[in-house]
Amino acid sequence: MKDLLFLGLRFPYPPHRGDRIRAFNLLRGLSRQFRITLVTFYEAERELAGIAALRDLCHEVKVVRRPRWSGRARAMRNLAGQEPLQNGLWYSPDMQRMVDTTLDTCQPDVAQAQFFRMGQYVANAPVPRLLDFGDALSLNLRRRAGRERNPALRWLTAHEAGRAERFEGKIARDFDKVVICSTVDREAIHAANGDLALEIIENGVDLDYYTPSDAPRGARPPTMLFTGTMDYFPNTDAAYHLAEDVLPRVRARLPDARLLLVGANPPRSVKRLERHAGVVVTGRVPDIRPYFADADVFVSPMRCGSGTQNKNLEAMAMGVPVVTTKLGGYGTRVVEGRDMFCVDGPDNLAARAAEIMADEDLRAAMRRNGRQYVEREHGWDVITDKLASLLHSIIPTASDAA
Repeated sequence: MKDLLFLGLRFPYPPHRGDRIRAFNLLRGLSRQFRITLVTFYEAERELAGIAALRDLCHEVKVVRRPRWSGRARAMRNLAGQEPLQNGLWYSPDMQRMVDTTLDTCQPDVAQAQFFRMGQYVANAPVPRLLDFGDALSLNLRRRAGRERNPALRWLTAHEAGRAERFEGKIARDFDKVVICSTVDREAIHAANGDLALEIIENGVDLDYYTPSDAPRGARPPTMLFTGTMDYFPNTDAAYHLAEDVLPRVRARLPDARLLLVGANPPRSVKRLERHAGVVVTGRVPDIRPYFADADVFVSPMRCGSGTQNKNLEAMAMGVPVVTTKLGGYGTRVVEGRDMFCVDGPDNLAARAAEIMADEDLRAAMRRNGRQYVEREHGWDVITDKLASLLHSIIPTASDAA
Protein backbone atom coordinates (compact mmCIF):
# COMPACT_ATOMS: atom_id res chain seq x y z
CA MET A 1 0.00 0.00 0.00
CA LYS A 2 1.42 3.39 -1.03
CA ASP A 3 1.77 6.32 1.36
CA LEU A 4 -0.31 9.45 0.64
CA LEU A 5 0.16 12.86 2.25
CA PHE A 6 -3.25 14.57 2.16
CA LEU A 7 -3.29 18.31 2.88
CA GLY A 8 -6.74 19.46 3.98
CA LEU A 9 -7.92 23.04 4.24
CA ARG A 10 -10.45 22.68 7.06
CA PHE A 11 -10.84 19.91 9.60
CA PRO A 12 -13.00 17.47 7.59
CA TYR A 13 -15.15 16.03 10.37
CA PRO A 14 -18.04 16.28 10.78
CA PRO A 15 -18.56 16.66 7.03
CA HIS A 16 -21.21 19.36 7.14
CA ARG A 17 -20.17 21.87 4.44
CA GLY A 18 -19.01 21.58 0.85
CA ASP A 19 -15.23 21.43 1.22
CA ARG A 20 -15.44 19.19 4.31
CA ILE A 21 -17.87 16.85 2.54
CA ARG A 22 -15.49 16.47 -0.39
CA ALA A 23 -12.39 16.01 1.78
CA PHE A 24 -13.98 13.48 4.13
CA ASN A 25 -15.43 11.32 1.37
CA LEU A 26 -12.22 11.40 -0.67
CA LEU A 27 -10.30 10.33 2.44
CA ARG A 28 -12.76 7.52 3.07
CA GLY A 29 -12.48 6.21 -0.47
CA LEU A 30 -8.71 6.66 -0.81
CA SER A 31 -8.11 4.88 2.53
CA ARG A 32 -8.90 1.60 0.77
CA GLN A 33 -5.86 2.04 -1.48
CA PHE A 34 -3.43 4.29 0.41
CA ARG A 35 -1.95 4.65 3.87
CA ILE A 36 -2.88 8.27 4.54
CA THR A 37 -1.21 10.94 6.62
CA LEU A 38 -3.66 13.82 6.97
CA VAL A 39 -2.28 17.29 7.69
CA THR A 40 -5.00 19.89 8.11
CA PHE A 41 -5.96 23.14 9.76
CA TYR A 42 -8.50 23.33 12.54
CA GLU A 43 -10.28 26.43 13.80
CA ALA A 44 -11.84 25.51 17.18
CA GLU A 45 -10.86 23.11 19.95
CA ARG A 46 -14.20 21.31 19.73
CA GLU A 47 -13.28 20.09 16.24
CA LEU A 48 -10.51 17.93 17.66
CA ALA A 49 -13.07 15.50 19.07
CA GLY A 50 -13.38 14.30 15.47
CA ILE A 51 -9.80 13.01 15.33
CA ALA A 52 -10.98 9.60 16.56
CA ALA A 53 -13.33 9.26 13.58
CA LEU A 54 -10.57 10.28 11.15
CA ARG A 55 -8.15 7.71 12.59
CA ASP A 56 -10.41 5.03 11.16
CA LEU A 57 -9.42 6.39 7.74
CA CYS A 58 -5.92 7.78 8.29
CA HIS A 59 -2.70 6.25 9.55
CA GLU A 60 -1.87 9.57 11.17
CA VAL A 61 -3.72 12.87 11.71
CA LYS A 62 -1.72 16.07 12.24
CA VAL A 63 -3.36 19.41 12.92
CA VAL A 64 -2.32 23.06 13.01
CA ARG A 65 -4.51 25.83 14.35
CA ARG A 66 -5.52 28.22 11.59
CA PRO A 67 -3.96 31.66 12.09
CA ARG A 68 -6.50 34.42 12.44
CA TRP A 69 -4.94 37.82 12.99
CA SER A 70 -1.57 36.93 11.48
CA GLY A 71 -3.35 35.50 8.43
CA ARG A 72 -5.31 38.71 7.98
CA ALA A 73 -2.13 40.75 8.30
CA ARG A 74 -0.46 38.63 5.59
CA ALA A 75 -3.51 39.03 3.38
CA MET A 76 -3.27 42.81 3.68
CA ARG A 77 0.44 42.66 2.79
CA ASN A 78 -0.51 40.69 -0.32
CA LEU A 79 -2.41 43.76 -1.53
CA ALA A 80 0.95 45.17 -2.58
CA GLY A 81 1.91 41.99 -4.45
CA GLN A 82 0.43 39.62 -7.00
CA GLU A 83 -0.69 36.62 -4.93
CA PRO A 84 -4.32 36.21 -3.87
CA LEU A 85 -5.30 37.52 -0.47
CA GLN A 86 -6.55 33.98 0.17
CA ASN A 87 -2.96 32.74 0.25
CA GLY A 88 -2.14 35.16 3.04
CA LEU A 89 -5.28 34.28 4.97
CA TRP A 90 -4.34 30.60 4.90
CA TYR A 91 -0.55 30.82 5.19
CA SER A 92 0.99 29.65 8.45
CA PRO A 93 4.71 29.15 9.20
CA ASP A 94 3.61 26.42 11.62
CA MET A 95 1.78 24.62 8.82
CA GLN A 96 4.80 24.94 6.52
CA ARG A 97 7.02 23.42 9.21
CA MET A 98 4.51 20.63 9.79
CA VAL A 99 4.35 19.82 6.08
CA ASP A 100 8.14 19.92 5.65
CA THR A 101 8.69 17.72 8.71
CA THR A 102 6.06 15.24 7.53
CA LEU A 103 7.66 15.03 4.09
CA ASP A 104 11.03 14.30 5.72
CA THR A 105 9.83 11.75 8.27
CA CYS A 106 7.04 9.96 6.40
CA GLN A 107 8.60 9.98 2.91
CA PRO A 108 5.18 9.73 1.19
CA ASP A 109 4.92 8.27 -2.28
CA VAL A 110 2.54 11.02 -3.39
CA ALA A 111 0.94 14.20 -2.01
CA GLN A 112 -2.52 15.66 -2.60
CA ALA A 113 -3.42 19.26 -1.74
CA GLN A 114 -6.98 20.53 -1.29
CA PHE A 115 -7.37 23.89 -3.06
CA PHE A 116 -4.53 26.19 -4.03
CA ARG A 117 -4.45 27.58 -0.48
CA MET A 118 -2.95 24.24 0.60
CA GLY A 119 -1.13 23.76 -2.69
CA GLN A 120 1.20 26.62 -1.75
CA TYR A 121 2.75 24.38 0.94
CA VAL A 122 3.90 21.64 -1.48
CA ALA A 123 4.21 23.47 -4.81
CA ASN A 124 7.95 22.72 -4.93
CA ALA A 125 8.08 19.60 -2.75
CA PRO A 126 10.28 16.70 -3.94
CA VAL A 127 7.36 14.28 -4.27
CA PRO A 128 4.75 13.57 -6.96
CA ARG A 129 1.92 16.04 -6.40
CA LEU A 130 -1.77 16.31 -7.24
CA LEU A 131 -3.72 19.54 -6.74
CA ASP A 132 -7.48 19.41 -6.20
CA PHE A 133 -8.87 22.82 -7.13
CA GLY A 134 -12.32 21.71 -5.97
CA ASP A 135 -14.03 24.47 -7.90
CA ALA A 136 -12.72 27.54 -9.72
CA LEU A 137 -12.29 30.14 -6.97
CA SER A 138 -11.78 32.87 -9.56
CA LEU A 139 -15.21 32.09 -11.06
CA ASN A 140 -16.80 32.06 -7.60
CA LEU A 141 -15.34 35.46 -6.75
CA ARG A 142 -16.24 37.00 -10.10
CA ARG A 143 -19.86 35.94 -9.69
CA ARG A 144 -19.90 37.18 -6.11
CA ALA A 145 -18.58 40.57 -7.17
CA GLY A 146 -21.54 40.83 -9.51
CA ARG A 147 -23.95 40.36 -6.57
CA GLU A 148 -22.08 42.39 -3.93
CA ARG A 149 -23.96 45.54 -2.88
CA ASN A 150 -21.14 47.23 -0.95
CA PRO A 151 -19.00 49.18 -3.49
CA ALA A 152 -15.75 48.66 -1.57
CA LEU A 153 -16.34 44.92 -1.17
CA ARG A 154 -17.41 44.69 -4.81
CA TRP A 155 -14.09 46.25 -5.90
CA LEU A 156 -12.06 44.08 -3.52
CA THR A 157 -13.82 40.88 -4.60
CA ALA A 158 -13.38 41.63 -8.31
CA HIS A 159 -9.71 42.45 -7.68
CA GLU A 160 -9.25 39.17 -5.80
CA ALA A 161 -10.93 37.28 -8.65
CA GLY A 162 -8.23 38.53 -11.03
CA ARG A 163 -5.47 37.54 -8.62
CA ALA A 164 -7.01 34.10 -8.14
CA GLU A 165 -7.35 33.60 -11.88
CA ARG A 166 -3.67 34.34 -12.48
CA PHE A 167 -2.54 32.22 -9.54
CA GLU A 168 -4.67 29.24 -10.60
CA GLY A 169 -2.70 29.07 -13.84
CA LYS A 170 0.64 29.61 -12.12
CA ILE A 171 0.31 27.00 -9.38
CA ALA A 172 -1.26 24.37 -11.62
CA ARG A 173 1.99 24.19 -13.58
CA ASP A 174 3.83 23.17 -10.39
CA PHE A 175 1.79 19.96 -10.01
CA ASP A 176 1.90 16.64 -11.83
CA LYS A 177 -1.89 16.34 -11.96
CA VAL A 178 -4.65 18.87 -11.36
CA VAL A 179 -8.31 18.01 -10.83
CA ILE A 180 -11.50 20.07 -10.59
CA CYS A 181 -15.13 19.20 -9.86
CA SER A 182 -16.98 20.16 -13.05
CA THR A 183 -16.64 21.01 -16.73
CA VAL A 184 -18.00 24.52 -16.08
CA ASP A 185 -15.24 25.22 -13.55
CA ARG A 186 -12.66 23.69 -15.90
CA GLU A 187 -13.83 25.91 -18.74
CA ALA A 188 -13.55 28.98 -16.51
CA ILE A 189 -9.90 28.21 -15.77
CA HIS A 190 -9.21 27.27 -19.39
CA ALA A 191 -10.53 30.67 -20.50
CA ALA A 192 -7.48 32.30 -18.89
CA ASN A 193 -5.06 29.34 -18.98
CA GLY A 194 -6.00 27.29 -21.99
CA ASP A 195 -2.95 25.05 -21.97
CA LEU A 196 -3.66 23.45 -18.59
CA ALA A 197 -4.63 19.78 -18.42
CA LEU A 198 -7.41 19.50 -15.84
CA GLU A 199 -9.10 16.20 -14.98
CA ILE A 200 -12.68 16.08 -13.68
CA ILE A 201 -13.25 14.57 -10.24
CA GLU A 202 -16.91 15.24 -9.51
CA ASN A 203 -18.55 15.93 -6.19
CA GLY A 204 -20.49 12.99 -4.83
CA VAL A 205 -23.10 12.15 -2.25
CA ASP A 206 -23.19 9.49 0.48
CA LEU A 207 -25.93 7.25 -0.90
CA ASP A 208 -26.14 5.16 2.27
CA TYR A 209 -26.54 8.16 4.58
CA TYR A 210 -28.93 10.14 2.39
CA THR A 211 -31.79 7.79 1.54
CA PRO A 212 -35.45 8.50 0.77
CA SER A 213 -37.67 8.47 3.83
CA ASP A 214 -40.58 6.04 3.93
CA ALA A 215 -42.03 7.58 7.09
CA PRO A 216 -45.67 8.63 6.68
CA ARG A 217 -46.16 12.37 6.48
CA GLY A 218 -48.65 13.90 8.84
CA ALA A 219 -50.78 16.91 8.08
CA ARG A 220 -48.54 19.89 7.39
CA PRO A 221 -48.44 22.81 4.96
CA PRO A 222 -46.70 22.63 1.56
CA THR A 223 -43.02 22.87 2.42
CA MET A 224 -40.01 24.27 0.57
CA LEU A 225 -36.50 23.66 1.91
CA PHE A 226 -33.13 25.33 1.42
CA THR A 227 -29.99 24.20 3.25
CA GLY A 228 -26.41 25.41 3.55
CA THR A 229 -23.91 27.23 5.71
CA MET A 230 -25.83 30.46 5.98
CA ASP A 231 -22.94 32.89 6.45
CA TYR A 232 -21.44 31.80 3.09
CA PHE A 233 -22.24 34.64 0.68
CA PRO A 234 -23.86 32.57 -2.14
CA ASN A 235 -26.14 30.86 0.42
CA THR A 236 -26.99 34.15 2.14
CA ASP A 237 -27.89 35.66 -1.23
CA ALA A 238 -30.03 32.62 -2.11
CA ALA A 239 -31.85 32.78 1.25
CA TYR A 240 -32.73 36.46 0.67
CA HIS A 241 -33.93 35.67 -2.85
CA LEU A 242 -36.12 32.82 -1.63
CA ALA A 243 -37.74 34.66 1.26
CA GLU A 244 -38.19 38.04 -0.41
CA ASP A 245 -38.85 37.18 -4.06
CA VAL A 246 -39.82 33.51 -4.50
CA LEU A 247 -41.92 32.63 -1.45
CA PRO A 248 -44.45 35.49 -1.87
CA ARG A 249 -45.10 34.31 -5.44
CA VAL A 250 -45.56 30.72 -4.22
CA ARG A 251 -47.95 31.82 -1.47
CA ALA A 252 -50.04 33.65 -4.06
CA ARG A 253 -50.84 30.15 -5.38
CA LEU A 254 -50.52 28.14 -2.15
CA PRO A 255 -51.32 30.55 0.70
CA ASP A 256 -50.14 28.25 3.50
CA ALA A 257 -46.79 27.32 1.90
CA ARG A 258 -43.76 27.62 4.16
CA LEU A 259 -40.01 27.91 3.64
CA LEU A 260 -37.44 26.22 5.89
CA LEU A 261 -33.94 27.78 5.86
CA VAL A 262 -31.77 25.16 7.55
CA GLY A 263 -28.06 25.53 8.22
CA ALA A 264 -25.37 26.75 10.55
CA ASN A 265 -24.29 30.31 11.29
CA PRO A 266 -27.23 32.34 10.01
CA PRO A 267 -26.23 36.01 10.28
CA ARG A 268 -28.65 38.46 11.83
CA SER A 269 -29.86 39.52 8.40
CA VAL A 270 -30.91 35.93 7.61
CA LYS A 271 -32.59 35.49 10.99
CA ARG A 272 -34.61 38.62 10.26
CA LEU A 273 -36.13 36.85 7.23
CA GLU A 274 -38.52 35.21 9.70
CA ARG A 275 -40.47 38.46 9.60
CA HIS A 276 -41.80 37.22 6.25
CA ALA A 277 -44.90 35.04 6.57
CA GLY A 278 -44.08 31.34 6.29
CA VAL A 279 -40.30 31.58 6.81
CA VAL A 280 -38.55 29.46 9.46
CA VAL A 281 -34.79 29.87 10.15
CA THR A 282 -33.43 26.96 12.22
CA GLY A 283 -29.69 27.59 12.58
CA ARG A 284 -27.45 24.54 13.01
CA VAL A 285 -29.30 21.24 13.39
CA PRO A 286 -27.86 17.89 14.59
CA ASP A 287 -29.24 15.96 11.62
CA ILE A 288 -30.48 17.52 8.41
CA ARG A 289 -32.23 14.42 7.08
CA PRO A 290 -35.54 14.93 8.95
CA TYR A 291 -35.86 18.31 7.23
CA PHE A 292 -35.39 16.70 3.82
CA ALA A 293 -37.97 14.08 4.79
CA ASP A 294 -40.44 16.85 5.69
CA ALA A 295 -39.97 18.80 2.45
CA ASP A 296 -42.08 18.63 -0.69
CA VAL A 297 -39.50 20.45 -2.80
CA PHE A 298 -35.92 21.67 -2.43
CA VAL A 299 -35.49 25.14 -3.91
CA SER A 300 -31.91 26.27 -4.50
CA PRO A 301 -31.94 29.66 -6.26
CA MET A 302 -28.18 30.12 -6.54
CA ARG A 303 -27.17 33.38 -8.22
CA CYS A 304 -23.44 33.17 -7.50
CA GLY A 305 -20.88 30.60 -6.40
CA SER A 306 -19.13 27.86 -8.35
CA GLY A 307 -18.69 24.12 -8.40
CA THR A 308 -21.34 21.44 -8.08
CA GLN A 309 -23.97 22.13 -5.43
CA ASN A 310 -23.74 19.32 -2.87
CA LYS A 311 -27.05 20.43 -1.40
CA ASN A 312 -28.83 19.54 -4.66
CA LEU A 313 -27.22 16.10 -4.74
CA GLU A 314 -28.21 15.46 -1.13
CA ALA A 315 -31.81 16.45 -1.83
CA MET A 316 -32.02 14.14 -4.85
CA ALA A 317 -30.47 11.30 -2.86
CA MET A 318 -33.20 11.84 -0.24
CA GLY A 319 -35.85 11.71 -2.96
CA VAL A 320 -36.76 15.40 -2.73
CA PRO A 321 -37.51 17.13 -6.06
CA VAL A 322 -35.09 19.98 -6.82
CA VAL A 323 -35.79 23.35 -8.37
CA THR A 324 -32.65 25.39 -8.95
CA THR A 325 -31.24 28.04 -11.25
CA LYS A 326 -29.24 27.27 -14.36
CA LEU A 327 -26.14 28.24 -12.38
CA GLY A 328 -27.19 25.88 -9.58
CA GLY A 329 -27.43 23.00 -12.04
CA TYR A 330 -23.92 23.49 -13.43
CA GLY A 331 -21.56 20.58 -12.90
CA THR A 332 -24.26 17.94 -13.29
CA ARG A 333 -25.46 15.85 -16.20
CA VAL A 334 -29.14 16.02 -15.29
CA VAL A 335 -31.91 15.97 -17.84
CA GLU A 336 -33.70 19.24 -17.10
CA GLY A 337 -37.37 18.69 -16.36
CA ARG A 338 -36.86 15.01 -15.59
CA ASP A 339 -34.18 14.86 -12.88
CA MET A 340 -34.51 18.48 -11.68
CA PHE A 341 -35.81 21.83 -12.87
CA CYS A 342 -33.19 24.48 -13.76
CA VAL A 343 -34.90 27.85 -14.30
CA ASP A 344 -34.02 31.48 -13.70
CA GLY A 345 -36.06 34.34 -12.29
CA PRO A 346 -38.42 34.39 -9.29
CA ASP A 347 -41.55 33.86 -11.40
CA ASN A 348 -40.18 30.65 -12.94
CA LEU A 349 -38.72 29.37 -9.67
CA ALA A 350 -42.01 29.95 -7.86
CA ALA A 351 -44.08 28.40 -10.66
CA ARG A 352 -42.02 25.21 -10.68
CA ALA A 353 -41.94 24.92 -6.89
CA ALA A 354 -45.72 25.43 -6.63
CA GLU A 355 -46.34 22.96 -9.46
CA ILE A 356 -44.36 20.25 -7.67
CA MET A 357 -46.04 20.88 -4.32
CA ALA A 358 -49.50 20.72 -5.92
CA ASP A 359 -48.93 17.67 -8.14
CA GLU A 360 -48.39 14.39 -6.29
CA ASP A 361 -47.66 12.42 -9.48
CA LEU A 362 -44.98 14.89 -10.63
CA ARG A 363 -43.47 14.86 -7.16
CA ALA A 364 -43.29 11.06 -7.14
CA ALA A 365 -41.69 10.93 -10.59
CA MET A 366 -39.04 13.50 -9.66
CA ARG A 367 -38.33 11.72 -6.36
CA ARG A 368 -37.62 8.54 -8.32
CA ASN A 369 -35.68 10.19 -11.16
CA GLY A 370 -33.52 12.30 -8.87
CA ARG A 371 -32.48 9.34 -6.75
CA GLN A 372 -31.67 7.26 -9.84
CA TYR A 373 -29.58 10.11 -11.24
CA VAL A 374 -27.31 10.44 -8.20
CA GLU A 375 -26.97 6.66 -7.93
CA ARG A 376 -25.82 6.61 -11.55
CA GLU A 377 -23.56 9.67 -11.56
CA HIS A 378 -22.45 10.74 -8.07
CA GLY A 379 -21.62 7.72 -5.91
CA TRP A 380 -18.36 8.33 -4.04
CA ASP A 381 -16.94 4.85 -4.72
CA VAL A 382 -16.62 5.44 -8.47
CA ILE A 383 -15.33 8.99 -7.93
CA THR A 384 -12.60 8.00 -5.46
CA ASP A 385 -11.50 5.04 -7.59
CA LYS A 386 -10.92 7.47 -10.47
CA LEU A 387 -8.91 9.79 -8.19
CA ALA A 388 -6.87 6.87 -6.85
CA SER A 389 -5.96 5.91 -10.42
CA LEU A 390 -4.71 9.44 -11.09
CA LEU A 391 -2.60 9.37 -7.93
CA HIS A 392 -1.11 5.99 -8.83
CA SER A 393 -0.34 7.26 -12.33
CA ILE A 394 2.12 9.90 -11.05
CA ILE A 395 3.98 7.60 -8.64
CA PRO A 396 7.23 6.41 -10.25
CA THR A 397 7.46 2.66 -10.78
CA ALA A 398 10.51 0.41 -10.67
CA SER A 399 10.68 0.51 -14.46
CA ASP A 400 10.69 4.33 -14.33
CA ALA A 401 13.69 4.23 -12.01
CA ALA A 402 15.51 1.82 -14.30
